[in-house]
This record gives sequence, structure tokens and C-alpha cells, in this order.
Amino acid sequence: MLDALAPAIERALDRLDRPLVVAVTGHVSAGKSTLINALAGRPVTQTGATETTLVSWWLRRGAEERVVVKRRAQAPLTLAVGADVVLSERELDLEAVEPITAWLDSHLLDDLVLVDTPGLFSPNDERSARARELVRGQTGRAAAAADAVVHVTAEAPGAKREAAELDAFAAAFPDLGHAPTNALIVMTKADRYWPAADDPLTVASAALDSARAAWRSRAWQATPVAALLAVATLDDGDRAALAQIAAAPAIDSAIRLLAARARSGRADAQGAALLRRLGPFGVSVGARAIAAGDDPAAALRAASGIEEVRLAIDRMFRARAQTMRTDRMLRELEALAFGRDVAPAASARLRSAVDEVRAGSDGGGLRVLLALRLAADPRVRLHEDARDEVRTVFASPAAADRLAAAPGADTAALRGRARERARWWRALEMARPSAPDRRWLAAQVAAAYEQIARELEAGDTGVRTPGR
Repeated sequence: MLDALAPAIERALDRLDRPLVVAVTGHVSAGKSTLINALAGRPVTQTGATETTLVSWWLRRGAEERVVVKRRAQAPLTLAVGADVVLSERELDLEAVEPITAWLDSHLLDDLVLVDTPGLFSPNDERSARARELVRGQTGRAAAAADAVVHVTAEAPGAKREAAELDAFAAAFPDLGHAPTNALIVMTKADRYWPAADDPLTVASAALDSARAAWRSRAWQATPVAALLAVATLDDGDRAALAQIAAAPAIDSAIRLLAARARSGRADAQGAALLRRLGPFGVSVGARAIAAGDDPAAALRAASGIEEVRLAIDRMFRARAQTMRTDRMLRELEALAFGRDVAPAASARLRSAVDEVRAGSDGGGLRVLLALRLAADPRVRLHEDARDEVRTVFASPAAADRLAAAPGADTAALRGRARERARWWRALEMARPSAPDRRWLAAQVAAAYEQIARELEAGDTGVRTPGR
């Protein structure tokens, strides 16, 4: 009955044995490559306006580190990681699924593949129409393979262009259409808020929070970074320049003076170069670290916010990798079952198999993903506080966190809170009139609270998140 669909089914099932593919997208010059290099802890992908930034770079785990570049009508070119890749558009194999692959011996890539895409918007006006077409094609191929997305923006959060780009990328495959659990937004270049703010990342976080209505249905989390700080390397000359600034009576005033001299071409070469590589905020962080007797390189990485992005990738993607792969596979099978040329009997058989997986004992994680998607879907009528509650009850590992309880709350208080919230969600489930999606979501949340209460009664205070 399913013989004719066997090749497509095999392709869908093959997804279960592959690493999770996370595409990094955003407009040209948003800082995608700098972000990936910061996550890797060293230069890997190229930045700037070279031809190789117009194709996708795939980062994979491999003991033998190397960069493999596919060439047209020639054997692949193998280079050391970090080496310049200087090839023209005519030399690159633009039709390859992975034009450039970087193999890294890094735990960052455990069960994960990162794809540095060229972006969706056209490059600057100096680029040719052919280059713009190449950018769109390369990003489209990455979208077809991706299970999740990290969307990079350097613009004001909530900008119409950014929302349109993320929506366009999501439209390339149905998983991200209403799947905030598959998407993370990273706002780069947050250091631009200095010197108006001593802590520019905190200001950037507040800006992201104020635009939450614009991104919450498109992404699970939005976080700011100053990725340039995380990739900075400091030589003895850099440290000496930072020490000189640290010795000034007022560090911030010394940095402003350096910046003014750099703009007029009167700064010394070492100081001007340091300012270009770190930016004023980075120079401030490095100088203050030296003044305090700390390692400036470590201080720069800590101030960059890159570890928050790492943690978000771990929590959102790596911890749910198998569930997300299964979910994507089932969606592909469902799309196959509703194909125009599929016989009704074969379609029914395939849809039945998908339903059995989703309803089975291993479907808990899938139901959690669906619940989180529904909570973020603006078409599901739900108070904003209730949407936040769904995120909390399904995303936090500890009972107190999942119940949003006060610090130090005892087991009896936690149990009472779980029962009270279960009753509230059961009442919402029974309310009429109510759309089926909202009733299903309310039932899932109520069941989660009831599970918490049962486990607290059994003395298991290390309550687990369902399906994880």
C-alpha cells in the first residue's frame, strides 16, 4: 500500500539519525558570522564582503579539523580552520548543498550542525543581481534542511523589516510557521548603547522586552550580545594600551578622547587598532579589568553575553534535539499523506501511523512542543499572563520554578499551588464556547500541574518536565 511512498518515507525517517540542523539567518552584515565565531571561541567562518560570505558555511563536529570548499569541476579544496578562503563565484560550486563545510573538534557541535547563511535581504547596492540571487538560493537551501533557526538582527527590536525577514524564512518550511520553540532571536552589537549606559546589555535586554509583542509569536527567546568582544584576541601591545587607559584618572573620559583622536586621525596606531577591534565598550571593559587586576580577555568574553546564547541553544535545541527531529519527521510524513497524488488508503495508513506516535507513551515531548506553540500562537485566545505560565510550567526543570513559587516555599505550599493552578486550567478547558486548540492546551497544562502535585505528594521534589 505504501510502496510508492517508500523513498519519501525513508528520507523523512533518515532525519532521526542526523544531528539537529540550526540555521543562523539575518540580514547582510547583521553579525551572523561574528556570532558563530564567538560561539566557536575562535575565527571559523569569514566576515566581510568576500565571495565566500555569499554562500552557506556548515559547521560540523569532526576530530580532524579542516575546512572543505566545494569547487566547480574540480576536487574539493581542503584548508586549515581560520585560513582565508579566496575563491571567485566562478570557482565555487554554487549548486552544492554544503558549499563550505568546517569540521571542528568542539562540544558546541555535539548532536548539532550550525549553518551560517548569507541572509535573506539583498547585499549592499554594490552587489550584482547575480549575487542577490545567489544569496536567496543559498538561504533557501539552508531553510529546507533546518530544524531550528537563530535569527540575528542588529536593528531596533520589533522593526518591521526584521519581522518580515523572520516570517519569510519561516515560510520556507512549515515547522517554523508557528513554532517559537524552534527559533531564537539574537540582537547583536548591543555594545552600541555605551557610553549612555554603563551596562549596555541590560539596556538592550530592556529594549527586547519592550518589543516582546512583536517577537514572542515568532521566537522562544530574544537575547542581546556584543559578539565582537568574545572573539577578541589581545597581544602585549593591546594589553599595554589598555593598561595606559586604566591608569588614567577617568577611564571613560580617556576612551572618549581616544575615540575623538581616532576619528580625526590623531590617535596612535595601537590605540586606534584596539578601538576598531573592541569598540569603545570593549576598551572600557578591558581597561577596567586590568585596573582590577583581572584578565581582560576573560572579562571581554563575560561581558559579551555569548554564554547566554550558548545556554539558550543548549536548553532550546540540544536538550530537545530528538523530540524536534521526531516532530519534523512526523510533519513531513503528514505533508506526504495529504499529497495530491497519494491514494486515499495509503494516506489513511500513513496518518494513522503518525497519530499513533503522537498519542503514544513516547509522545510526551511532542505534546509539550505543541502546547508551547499554541501558547505563542496569537490565533489562540489566551491572556498574556496565561501564555507566560505555559512557558514556565513546561520549560523549567524544578518544581518551584515551574510553579513560579516564592523562594523557600515548602512542599505543602508547592502542592497547594499546583492543585490550585490545575483547577484553574481545568475550568478553562471546560469553558464554552471555546476553540478546540484552547481546550486541548488547557487540558495539557492542567495535566502537567496534576503531575507536579502527585510527585510532590510522593516526596519527589525534583519534579521533571513532561516529555523531557
